Amino acid sequence: MYKLSELNDKTNVIREYTEGVYTAWDIRDDLQDFQKEGIRFYTVKEYQASINARDMIETAIEYEYDNMYEDWDEKILESITEKDIKKLQDILDNILIGEISYIQDIEIDIFN
Repeated sequence: MYKLSELNDKTNVIREYTEGVYTAWDIRDDLQDFQKEGIRFYTVKEYQASINARDMIETAIEYEYDNMYEDWDEKILESITEKDIKKLQDILDNILIGEISYIQDIEIDIFN
């Protein structure tokens, strides 16, 4: 457990049961309100959204296979090149640039 007093003012923290991200300075500024409400805060881990193009294609082909002829999935998978995968991966990466989520990590003791 971290102590609020030990955190840098710009440290990102997350409030229990919400999606809002605060800084340690924000918490210190409204400390009396948060203490009265008994709200818990946590440091955060940043999570960058990522979709694997190869996995996405394989899952889509598997899903579609039930509607196609025998060995269709193998034929299609053999026709997909590394260049195709790279193109799709580049598109997915471009779409997801900056898509970051915050996941709660270590609890913060706001009383000390």
